[in-house]
Amino acid sequence: MKLPESWVEMTVGKVVADLQPGFAQKPGDDDEGMTPQIRTHNVSPEGKITLDGIKHVSASAKELGRYMLDRGDVVFNNTNSEEWVGKTAVFDQDGEYVFSNHMTRLRADKALVHQDYLAGYLHLLWSMGYSKTRAKRWVSQAGIESSALASFKLPLPTLSEQQRIVDVLRQVEALGKCRSDTHATIATLTLEYYAKLFGDVFSNDKAWATKKISQISDIVRGSSPRPQGDPRLFGGPVPRLMVSDLTRDGLWVDATTDSLTIEGAKSSRPMPAQSVVMAVSGAPGLTAILNHDACIHDGFVGLRDLHPDLLPEFVAFTLNLLRAKNDQQAVGAVFRNLTSDQVKAIPITLPPLILQKQFQSFLFQVKSIQQDIARSTELLQKLSASVCVDAFTGLLTTTWRDRHQVEVTAAAQRRDALLRERGAKLPSRPPEPSPLSTPSTETRLAARPWLLAELSEFQRLILDVFLAYPEQPLLAEVPEEFDRFRESDALVEKLAAFPPTSPNLLRRTLGQLAALGLIAKVAVPRADPNTGGRQYLTAFRPLRPGEQTRAADVAALRRALGLGSENEGAEAP
Repeated sequence: MKLPESWVEMTVGKVVADLQPGFAQKPGDDDEGMTPQIRTHNVSPEGKITLDGIKHVSASAKELGRYMLDRGDVVFNNTNSEEWVGKTAVFDQDGEYVFSNHMTRLRADKALVHQDYLAGYLHLLWSMGYSKTRAKRWVSQAGIESSALASFKLPLPTLSEQQRIVDVLRQVEALGKCRSDTHATIATLTLEYYAKLFGDVFSNDKAWATKKISQISDIVRGSSPRPQGDPRLFGGPVPRLMVSDLTRDGLWVDATTDSLTIEGAKSSRPMPAQSVVMAVSGAPGLTAILNHDACIHDGFVGLRDLHPDLLPEFVAFTLNLLRAKNDQQAVGAVFRNLTSDQVKAIPITLPPLILQKQFQSFLFQVKSIQQDIARSTELLQKLSASVCVDAFTGLLTTTWRDRHQVEVTAAAQRRDALLRERGAKLPSRPPEPSPLSTPSTETRLAARPWLLAELSEFQRLILDVFLAYPEQPLLAEVPEEFDRFRESDALVEKLAAFPPTSPNLLRRTLGQLAALGLIAKVAVPRADPNTGGRQYLTAFRPLRPGEQTRAADVAALRRALGLGSENEGAEAP
């Protein structure tokens, strides 16, 4: 992987101050202690710490000190389980927590690496399947050893660029959270609308007539062909509903996980589209409406010939509401191991059909909104994956680096010095130029013949086209003006022999030519269309004949003597 010039590839062990395997609880001591322990399942697929299903262990004061988690610690799942290995998160909880022996704690050296950058990169490796494939050779029966984790390669930009990357990734993450919040809001509004129309599902406070499920439909049990996996019975054109389809889709379900042959379907239970189906094992009580004809296996029941005064949407939603409230109130034994007889005995109200139609219409609107959200979420997930890859290869911050060249160069030298103190072997970088030794424009011009000979073919091509370009200065931050240069006939013709060129590559090349003193990089004032104030935009122009830098030289001398002022000379466009 080719990294930007200011980046280095470093091992994880060189950028952390501490790398500690977790606390192994003694056999039989689980849930007997008072100290909460973060375990593999407490790192979510999104790379966040959750406290769901938290366990408590017995730990001595010494163990608490050694295995304690502090805010900002990075926790890495080192387990040999392919489901969990490599999941990484930044610990963000208050209180005393230890971590399990299936995890490793990494404390970032804050002078070298941002904890969110480190966790983000390790989590990216896991999400891309790295931990399940390439890293498999590191996984022993005990999981990924600390020495193997310490040897992981990490692309390392300067701290300021890491912060920039973290900020952008947080913005992308915030977009995903907005969608999660939207789903939660829709669910709340739907429940409120149901309560407004039909009242409380348990108390039947609106005194609707009530019937058992067996009185409003025929209950049929699903069936499965045997033997399981027989190619004569499975893998054909007939869709077969699975519990995973319900948990994935919600109220309306598509049977896409499994299928049967025509022969296999003869030994199963076909249900027509718009049928209400309920899981009786796996996720007992979970109910949905079939979007199409499908077979159901013996882990489901189907409601056939539904009473004409009941709509499938009302029935399915009500049954799910009953299931959720039973679980919440811990009185739902009926939903633990459901039999057909237990399903038949479930009571359901019969509110007026006109109210059910109002609720059905509301649900259809919700469905349309949710489909739009699902499409945008899929696009966002693809965007997030692309942004993450660009972030950790340097493409995301190309323009940012160009705008902060001096800061990045100095920071890279400080970082490299720290890494060398830790024993890292790095190529030497040119020293940061002294303010008093900054060459004048005339000196740089005199060096141009030598510099021109050192340019790559691509750099020389861009320089030639740029110097002949009539619209100067070229505002690199104004898309319309930069696109005119990028799409100019001269540039398009000369670039025909090269691979497709991105706008960022062109900007970066112009920045390199400016750094070599072959063109000028300047700040051009322009009115801000949003605020009406003045903003300064980066632009490039050819060097002027006999161009002087006396004001900049005087300013550099004043800074060197400690006499710098707030209004130092700036290069005019």
